[in-house]
Amino acid sequence: MQERVRLRAAPVVAGLVLLLIAAAVHLKITSRPIEEARKFRRWSRPRLPVHPPDPRLTPDHPQWREAMEAVEDLRVYFSDPARNERPAEYDRALSRLGRVDVGMLHALEMLALDENESPEVRGAIIEIISRHHEEAVRQFLAGLLADPREHEYVRSKTLDPLGAYEGEPTFRVFRELYDLEPDFPHRHRLLRNIAKTRSPNAVSVLLGALEDGNALEVRCAAAQSLEAYLDRPGVRERLFRIARGGDPVPLRRNAIAALASTPGGGVDELLRRLADSPEEPEEIRRTARSWLELRR
Repeated sequence: MQERVRLRAAPVVAGLVLLLIAAAVHLKITSRPIEEARKFRRWSRPRLPVHPPDPRLTPDHPQWREAMEAVEDLRVYFSDPARNERPAEYDRALSRLGRVDVGMLHALEMLALDENESPEVRGAIIEIISRHHEEAVRQFLAGLLADPREHEYVRSKTLDPLGAYEGEPTFRVFRELYDLEPDFPHRHRLLRNIAKTRSPNAVSVLLGALEDGNALEVRCAAAQSLEAYLDRPGVRERLFRIARGGDPVPLRRNAIAALASTPGGGVDELLRRLADSPEEPEEIRRTARSWLELRR
């Protein structure tokens, strides 16, 4: 009787085991697409301008013609291999484009989104759009930066203008990019702009960027950016540890500069010790002496 019960239970147990194995395999197979979907969730929305078109500004309007002629000047300039010898032409075209009315922002945004346009021309147009400091422009810049399909040059042109907007919405855009795209080539600039947002959460990102596994230019940017957060717990102590030694000289120099930007706090004693120590690299001694002179 017991033997028959065991025999009847065996297929059920075997079925459960097979289901568990199938579930584990399914999770392993599907985990990467899920991560990829999470990574690219930011740009699922359509690529559209944020400003509405101004019905007054048709292609026959003087403002429209002025803008399009300036864009054509930019196209001609960037198509010339010898353009670096004539920077005044670029300045004139950009100045001409900058004179157009705010009603042209819709048309300029359309051009900035046009992937058939050269990245350099799009970057110049983004520079003009970013001169209008308003929430709609922030959203437009954030959309371009967050889109990994975008050209690297175009994304790089949005970084600093977007960094002019303090607050959590901008911080979240920068943070997502920092976390989800470790190969983003402008991570050092990204960290500096994270610091500019003045978000309470910026400190943890900057402190994490100081760790050994990050590129040196990223670590240096983090140390420099922490200057604005010296009053936060743990920041001053971490920079002191770097400045005292054991880390690469460029990183130590940036930590010293961040600490020396404010008075007191044991900084003068640190600078004197570094300046007088024969065991320190000459570059560190020279940096310490320079800051001592500035702080007198």
